Amino acid sequence: MRRAVYAGTVVLVAAAGIYSVSDSFLKEKIFRASYGEKTESDLGKLETVEGVGFPVTKRGAVIDRDMAHVAVPYEKSRLFKKARVKISYAIQDGTSLELGIRKSQFWRDYERKPVRNLVIDELVKRAEWNWDFVEAGGIYAYLNPRFDLEYASLADFSASLPEGRIALYGNTALDCGEKCVTVGMTNDIAEAEKMAAIYAAYAPDRCTEDYCEAEIEFPLAGAYQNPDGSFDLMLYAFPQPGGKPRVIVRSLEVSVENTFEGIGGALKALPASLKKQIVRTPSAL
Repeated sequence: MRRAVYAGTVVLVAAAGIYSVSDSFLKEKIFRASYGEKTESDLGKLETVEGVGFPVTKRGAVIDRDMAHVAVPYEKSRLFKKARVKISYAIQDGTSLELGIRKSQFWRDYERKPVRNLVIDELVKRAEWNWDFVEAGGIYAYLNPRFDLEYASLADFSASLPEGRIALYGNTALDCGEKCVTVGMTNDIAEAEKMAAIYAAYAPDRCTEDYCEAEIEFPLAGAYQNPDGSFDLMLYAFPQPGGKPRVIVRSLEVSVENTFEGIGGALKALPASLKKQIVRTPSAL
């Protein structure tokens, strides 16, 4: 076997054929939007589900409804693709912000992932609540101190669930039967305080800047394709009980990237030692 090296690309030459992975292959297309005094966008209009655009101030686009969406004008196949979404935002009023990718013609059918949940953040960081947690693989079990819970690991928690109700949040699954609840429990701190635990695909965020940053990945294989070929990115802004949300969006970036599964399965067949060889300096064969 020989290895051919080019700038930014690794080419592996073997008896079975030639396989290459490059930065340009992985990042196929990047769409950007910035909102403020000078609004520039490669995306569609940031609007309500009825098609009404949100106001834009010097600080950014003002999301004052619970749902907003923007079309991403990527018209190629979504097979073996993912979207890496970056958002710069500020929650001025409300409890949480989530992003989603539309999955079907039904406009509420989105795979949603949390960007920020101020209720969980407050439960963890403020002394008057002082919730502890155990974590593994990006999944957290937040433990209500009033229930006097002690777990050494997330596996221990899953194997011996506490008495009382458990709130599920962020596309998680837990075999807890009628103990589990999902609706509204993590968007109202008074309701969250009634839970024995919150089981969530969400890490506590301690951002204290005027604008916070987040980055979330979504698989695109199941994304719904609009008649014009685009797919929809949805923003969910959850209000305080009885109130209205107000979220400032300063910028969005959607990077459509290939996944390794899209290289015809060839890389999976290679030895692990070869997959790890990444060389970025020019060299002769």
